[in-house]
Amino acid sequence: MHSPEEPEHAMLQAQLLRYAEDLQQVLDHERSMESRFQELDQLAHYDALTGLPNRLLLHRRLEALLTPSRRPQDFFTLMFVDLDGFKKINDTLGHAVGDQVLKTVAQRLQAMVRDSDTVARLGGDEFVIIARSLSGGSAITAFCEKTIANVCQPMQANGQPLAVGISLGCAEYPRHGDCANALLEHADASMYQAKMAGGSGFAIFDNETTENSQGNM
Repeated sequence: MHSPEEPEHAMLQAQLLRYAEDLQQVLDHERSMESRFQELDQLAHYDALTGLPNRLLLHRRLEALLTPSRRPQDFFTLMFVDLDGFKKINDTLGHAVGDQVLKTVAQRLQAMVRDSDTVARLGGDEFVIIARSLSGGSAITAFCEKTIANVCQPMQANGQPLAVGISLGCAEYPRHGDCANALLEHADASMYQAKMAGGSGFAIFDNETTENSQGNM
């Protein structure tokens, strides 16, 4: 004979099993939603080709550095980076090679900065660097020269060496602007001046003389 407790015990076990299954379904759903959220966040804030922060995330990080709560000594340098002759690469060697060049440049730029810095891709062949604690003409010059030398090393495309140049334009916070728009505008203008000087070089904005100090490699 079965004791009266045995059916109740079996029912309790069945209920606990259903609860465990329901809980597992909830946990699986939450994990799926978290994974989907991470995918959407990646799409919204990172460049699909290079994996670098995109324009939206760049602006968010830049605005965070410019909040009033930041200490006055929290200086940094913002740099526009543009490839020299990239359109010719795309036109003559194809977009697949062009994409590989962009990914290689992205990796080489990242190798030049610290974890607290930012390298972002705006689109096309345009990149931006936020180098925290980088200040002063000599320090910026040294950084630009090292970056140009590193990025412009020969690359391999379809088994053939490929030379790529870059032009950099620099604006230092707070010396060259105290808001995002001013810094971006001054760095962009300096980058174009570096290009006009022949490319594979850099320019540092100078708001006192309204001219830029230039360096070419």
